[in-house]
Amino acid sequence: MSPPVIGRESELAVVRRLIDGLDAGPAVLVVAGEAGIGKTTVWQAGVDDAGRRARVMTARPVTAEMRLSYAGLADLLDGTEREGWARLPAPQRHALNAALLRTEGASGVPDPRAVGAGLLSVLKELARRSPVLLAVDDLQWLDEPSRRALEFSVRRCTGPVAVLATWRDDDPAAGGGVRLPAAHLLPPDPSRRETLTLPRLARGAIHEIVRRRTNRPLALRLVARIADTAAGNPFFALELARAARPNSVDLGPMPASLHAVVQGRIEVLSPLTRHVLLVVSALASRRADLTQAAIGDVDLVRALGPAEDRGVVTVSGGRIEFTHPLLASAVYGDAAPSTRRAVHRRLSEVVEDVEERAWHLARSTIEPEPQVINALEAAAAQARGRGAPASAAELLSTAIALGADTPERRVRSARDHLGAGDSHAAEVILTDVVDRLAPGPPRSEALRLLGMARYQLDDYAASADVLKRAFNEAAQDSTQRGTAAVELCFVHGTGLRAAEAFGYAKIAVQAAEQAHDAGLLAEALGCLVMSAFLLGDDVDDATLARAIALEDPDRPLRSMLRPTLIGGMVHLWARRVTEARAQLAIIHQRCLDRGEETDADLVSVLQVVAALWQGDVATARELADTAAHRERLVVPGRAQAIARVHVAYICAWRGDVEQAREAGLAALDLFANEGAAMWSLHAYAALCMAELSVGDHGEVVRWFEAGRMVGAAAMQADPGVSSLIPDVAEAMIALGRLDEAETLVGVLESSGTRPSRPWASAVGARSRGLLCVARGDLDDAEAAFHHALVAHDHLGLGYEEARTYLVMGRLQRRRNRRRAARASLERAAELFREAGAARWARNAQDEVHRLGLARPTAASVDGLTPSEERVAGLICAGRTNQQAAAELLVSPKTVEAHLTRVYRKLGIRSRAELGRVMAERDQVLPPAGQPGP
Repeated sequence: MSPPVIGRESELAVVRRLIDGLDAGPAVLVVAGEAGIGKTTVWQAGVDDAGRRARVMTARPVTAEMRLSYAGLADLLDGTEREGWARLPAPQRHALNAALLRTEGASGVPDPRAVGAGLLSVLKELARRSPVLLAVDDLQWLDEPSRRALEFSVRRCTGPVAVLATWRDDDPAAGGGVRLPAAHLLPPDPSRRETLTLPRLARGAIHEIVRRRTNRPLALRLVARIADTAAGNPFFALELARAARPNSVDLGPMPASLHAVVQGRIEVLSPLTRHVLLVVSALASRRADLTQAAIGDVDLVRALGPAEDRGVVTVSGGRIEFTHPLLASAVYGDAAPSTRRAVHRRLSEVVEDVEERAWHLARSTIEPEPQVINALEAAAAQARGRGAPASAAELLSTAIALGADTPERRVRSARDHLGAGDSHAAEVILTDVVDRLAPGPPRSEALRLLGMARYQLDDYAASADVLKRAFNEAAQDSTQRGTAAVELCFVHGTGLRAAEAFGYAKIAVQAAEQAHDAGLLAEALGCLVMSAFLLGDDVDDATLARAIALEDPDRPLRSMLRPTLIGGMVHLWARRVTEARAQLAIIHQRCLDRGEETDADLVSVLQVVAALWQGDVATARELADTAAHRERLVVPGRAQAIARVHVAYICAWRGDVEQAREAGLAALDLFANEGAAMWSLHAYAALCMAELSVGDHGEVVRWFEAGRMVGAAAMQADPGVSSLIPDVAEAMIALGRLDEAETLVGVLESSGTRPSRPWASAVGARSRGLLCVARGDLDDAEAAFHHALVAHDHLGLGYEEARTYLVMGRLQRRRNRRRAARASLERAAELFREAGAARWARNAQDEVHRLGLARPTAASVDGLTPSEERVAGLICAGRTNQQAAAELLVSPKTVEAHLTRVYRKLGIRSRAELGRVMAERDQVLPPAGQPGP
């Protein structure tokens, strides 16, 4: 039972509010202050309170643990496996097992993001059972990988989860007062994060603490002097009281600082005891057996006895703990440097952990001893294998600082910085070192990493230039040549430079086969399928299936290079939307399981488009909401741009034009200078869709011209990549810019001649019909619209079909076929409503109202389907069955079947009767502008 807390009533109320509010959702409370001010006392009171109503996960890091990968995470997860790990996705279970140095047979290096995602899943699972409090004392000493995992999970957690942490804001090891207390430890709602800075205690509280905690008779004047000297710091006051002579009224000189009084407390101990304490202070895991091994034949119990009697340490359960971190700091800091080095050298011989041994060796020397450098390299390899590349980079940097500075070691350090997400540090290192490497494969690898760093820093153009150098340097090394070629294909592909991407994809396939590298071959084949499609080829299903079969889900690479995702993209571009959605769902979940959130959001842009094209607005909205939530968790950049594209698409689809404009503009601003035409294209497509829905054709064209480079790239790539080209063509036709529109329509029609491009065939025919209307060729226009509607029959994309019915209805109204116009326009409105395109549905309904007619009665409706209407119209126009079939891209038997049903519904037997009845149908309603019956 912890002793009562004195003088902190208001602060304890803040802690109680955190504990009492656990059910209100995630929150963070950081108790901050100077050393000795009482942070741990307040923290412990909160932990004791929470323990009666919540699951408490604790970590109490010490300075010696700051550089040990996942030391803090191991403490937090201790005892959670039985309840919290049951539902973990395999990548997260593997990542946590690797981080905690457990082996369960899984292979591959885990991504540190998967470790954070795993901790998040554990928290969610535990929170389903009871409230959870994450309690971290001395957060400033938490190791970097654990800190990142904690920040990742807390920022994304839901349910009854809270964090109670302490932060020493005057600790030089943590950056001193210049750092904000745990600035990046934020809950999803930043307003639920609070920093409680402990003030100095009043003199009365100090008096009471000294009286209760020392159990020594001290004169009141001495207590008053202690209170004044301690200046409200309770630990300082207790140390002064312990140093004072009982019953003394001689005030005498007092230590001027807390450090001085702590130092005095240590100095009275014997040299042997101080040496043993130094050993303990240098250990990360302050185990008694390790201490005994380090001090040899010395009697540990006897040596520690005076320190334990004086309250410097406690010994329990095989562990030795300092009663306050300042005591450990004083013991370690006051030892001579040579003495510290000797202790570290000895500890390197007894500790078991590879990383801890390496750090002890590094602190035991000032020279690049081979033994030390080899230990640092081995520790870096272990850290990397645990999913802690940040630790690996620090270990290699330490080797470099000791004098073992080689270009190759710097490249390995840069690779680890990249793995840890620190692209800027990697770029600085690689820019400096790349020209010092030997030409050929070594320089090629460094250049490839530099290209990746610049890509991650959103500079696609610079990335492509550097990757080209890497490709040229690879020479005859098939693996490096193939890897660089895949990277170049990816960068050119995202820039919609299809020809360049295709060229590098072919080289990558050849190199991967020469290298007998199945994983690389899978990526190269996927890139080949993607780039070939962009150039206008059909979807190469056989090659794609081979790539997916070779794909290694555990291979570390960008998700955008995975064949499963490439399959989803090309199927989406080909408007094989059901297949695309299935593949995109697989890769999206895979990204989430690994904590790859930015990749997940890129995938979800494609999922939003696919869902909208199938009229599944609810799913699209859900994906957009998730991306918008994650947008708030990251710094401005690509992730926020992607989230804005989600919003722009949804708003454009629904017809919320102002919101679409706002989101689209924000995305373009964030994408600026990236050179990622594929993703900028989506922003422009959403903006043009929005403007077209309100008939602002000038704005559609303005957006197209504003993105000249993106538009030019879109013209070179397959038009199926987005809906931009048919929308711009329609706007140009409306503005009378027919020659420019002709070029765009030609692109669509050329693509539509291929069997795998039914969408391009449909929208190309619609666009051709609009051009014909603008030129006064109304018969050809109607035939083109009929052609488009037949093509739509095979697509199942209601939005595009509705767009065609809309223009068909307008043409029929112009030709005074008002009954047919009503049927087409009402069908358009119906399809738009089913697709969730509210603005377009209103547009179609407005066109119906412009007819000025009452709705026909049920008796006047003959029940012909749209397909039957189209067949009947062509036959009435004089086409034979074979001609109608060719025009509608169906078989003559299909035409005959439609005609049979038409004859039956209309009660006729011949083509002559069909012509008479169809003419009467269009004349039943009065001419345009006159009231209906």
